[in-house]
Amino acid sequence: MTTLVAQFDNIAAIQFFDSAREWPLSQDVTLNAGEVKHITTLAVQTLLALENSLRQNGHKLQVTQPSTDFTETLTDMGLADILKRWSKE
Repeated sequence: MTTLVAQFDNIAAIQFFDSAREWPLSQDVTLNAGEVKHITTLAVQTLLALENSLRQNGHKLQVTQPSTDFTETLTDMGLADILKRWSKE
């Protein structure tokens, strides 16, 4: 499991994207979003791109412990349904 940084800004999104490109797409990916205090549109786009790649390979993205800020940002962007899909019970 990977923990997302508290300030998931554009620089962090690029670093996350570069790192995630090295991950095997042969299994589900779980991210802990409990520490996220700020998330930019670019960061959300990197998560959507990761999910797309995983789904093309028959796997899924799961998010655990989404912080209030993470949840509110995705909801404000109209992505509440996607957040629900990512939720790991």
